[in-house]
Amino acid sequence: MEKLLAAEKEKEKIAVEVKSFAGVSVVRDLENAIGKYILYYDILE
Repeated sequence: MEKLLAAEKEKEKIAVEVKSFAGVSVVRDLENAIGKYILYYDILE
């Protein structure tokens, strides 16, 4: 299950992706989540 939530207040915006680790491999799911975190962090900086 995946959900994307977004909010905006004045000039600030946030986006939150809610994921479950329901794949075949929990390690692979974690690798994907960490990769997305790093990508989003770099984009938002």
